[in-house]
Amino acid sequence: MEEKRRFLRFDAPINLEFKVYSKGEDYSKGTMVNFSRQGLSFIAPEAELSLNQEVDVRFKIPNREVIVTCRGEVVWEKKEEGKMRIGIRVKEMDPYAKGEILEYAYNNWVLQMRKNNYQNN
Repeated sequence: MEEKRRFLRFDAPINLEFKVYSKGEDYSKGTMVNFSRQGLSFIAPEAELSLNQEVDVRFKIPNREVIVTCRGEVVWEKKEEGKMRIGIRVKEMDPYAKGEILEYAYNNWVLQMRKNNYQNN
C-alpha cells in the first residue's frame, strides 16, 4: 500500500475538545493520538462527524500555558475498539501555537527514541 502522508506524525496523547464548526453545541471530549504539520488524529468515545465536515478543536499543551485552538476538516474516520478515530486536516491555526505543539510532540518523540535505545542496549 502506498503511503499518502507527506509529514511525520508525532505521538501526542493530549486531552482535547472538539465540536462541529458553526454549531452552537457543546464541545465533546477526546484524546489526540498524533500531530503533524498538516493535521492530527484523535479518538473519541462518541463522535458523530462526517467526511469533509469542519470542526473546531482546542487543547492545552501539557506543562505549558499555551491553549491551542484550530479549525480543520475531517479527512477520514474509522471505528476502533468501540470508539471513533478521526483524522483532521488543519486549515486554521495560529503559527506560534502550531510551533509549540510540534515542539512538544517532537520532544516527546526524542525522549521515546532515547528510552527505546537505552532499553535495547
